[in-house]
Amino acid sequence: MTNELRVIVAMTALIAALSAGTACSTSTNELPAACSTSALSTMRSALTRSACGTTSTNAVTQDEARGLGFPVDDDLAQLAQPIDVPFHRGDFACGAPAATSGRLRITVVVGTIKHYVNEPTTSAMDPSVCPDWLGYDATIDLQTDDGTLSGSTPVTLIAGPDSSGAHAIAFTVPAPPANFSGSLGIRADRLRQPAGTVGITTVIRGPVVSGQVFTQVAYCDGEAPDWDQGDGLFWPPDNPVNTCGWLEIPAPWGQMMTLDEFNAL
Repeated sequence: MTNELRVIVAMTALIAALSAGTACSTSTNELPAACSTSALSTMRSALTRSACGTTSTNAVTQDEARGLGFPVDDDLAQLAQPIDVPFHRGDFACGAPAATSGRLRITVVVGTIKHYVNEPTTSAMDPSVCPDWLGYDATIDLQTDDGTLSGSTPVTLIAGPDSSGAHAIAFTVPAPPANFSGSLGIRADRLRQPAGTVGITTVIRGPVVSGQVFTQVAYCDGEAPDWDQGDGLFWPPDNPVNTCGWLEIPAPWGQMMTLDEFNAL
């Protein structure tokens, strides 16, 4: 399994939590509690072994992070620069290059730096396979040049060795649709209680940045079907390891509308 696909597995778990329909609020468009899973837990499989657990989290300064051996200066220098990538919107063939729909700019503003101390969850594992990582509490801003998506949301970026041992920075965040505007499609039945999510995943390995956005709603009325999959985009369009797993959806229930229309409900 590639590292990118590990991220998709984490997002699939988020979809399962949403479709369970157990964390819905009666407030339309409010983010379901199941979507508040931290970036730490959802990104763990992308950056280390799943059998590793975090035992403590400590705020650190940049100097302290450097003293712990982390490439914090390189990370912060990279995150200080806007990330510009071409993206593709909509359906695509698994593992095949897709047409470019536009360009996306991701801007990151880092706040607190945290040291995550990890160790195996079983004594049978070698502690060396559970390296510590840094967490960057930040705000990300996403802007596309064609009006597909615009907005910002708080995230925690996790930085450390991935499963291959290479340094990576990654995050997964389920954000409320109200944080964003644009023409990105979200599917919902207006007559039910749709609680929406904009799921965002990004992995940074040196100069290579890959990621995706998808929309989804969970219905909070207890009736079946209890979720609907919407539109999505991914970057870069020519990434051969992109997966279309988030498009494997049940028969659609609600109508497709834009984020702007959904937020106006």
